[in-house]
This record gives sequence, C-alpha cells and structure tokens, in this order.
Amino acid sequence: MPGGDRELKFALLCGFDAGLRREEVSEARVNWFDLGNGLLHVFNNGDFVTKDRDNRTIPLTNRFVDFLKSYLAGRDNNEYVFAPEKTVKGLNRYRYDVNKRVRRHFERCKVNCSFHLNT
Repeated sequence: MPGGDRELKFALLCGFDAGLRREEVSEARVNWFDLGNGLLHVFNNGDFVTKDRDNRTIPLTNRFVDFLKSYLAGRDNNEYVFAPEKTVKGLNRYRYDVNKRVRRHFERCKVNCSFHLNT
C-alpha cells in the first residue's frame, strides 16, 4: 500500500476493501463514512445516482477505518473526498478520475491487476 500518496491509498482501499465502483470513488462524500459504526453508506443524491439506483451500506475493514480516521479528520461532512473544490463533472464522465493514478501505481509495482472500479 502506498504510504506517501494518501489519495491513491484512499482509492485503493475504496476498491479493494469496500468494492466501490469507479464513479462511486469519484463521488464519495465525507458523510458516506460512518467511522463510529464501521460503515460506508453509498447514497444517491441530486448529482449522483448509483449504477443500480439503490442506496447501500457496506461494512468497512479495520484498516480502512484506521486510515479514514486521519484522512477525513477535520473535513466538512458534505464535501467530496476527492477534489472537494470540483463540484461539477464538466465534460468528463467522472467528476474526478483516479484511474490513471491507479494504473500507473500497478505498472510501477509490475502488477497486472485492476481494482473494483468497474463502470
């Protein structure tokens, strides 16, 4: 797990530990994460609808909770986890796309792999 790149680590944990889809990683908001109960609540809202259109709750692993305690500390509950200043998608499909960063990480590690960022 990358130590210095906290955004990459968040993306990898979203994929590996929570099974989030690519757009869900992009759209994740701080208030989706209930660290006290170890849960992730993926919510539809006016700007985002899940692939299957259902809200769902996902149990968080201990390592993800431990990471999130410092990563989300002091953040506004309603802001996006990635690029909170970027509030619209613009011309791209994703509001914020971490896919290149993840692919480069796997290439550097010489791993032929992807994580659950299916569209």
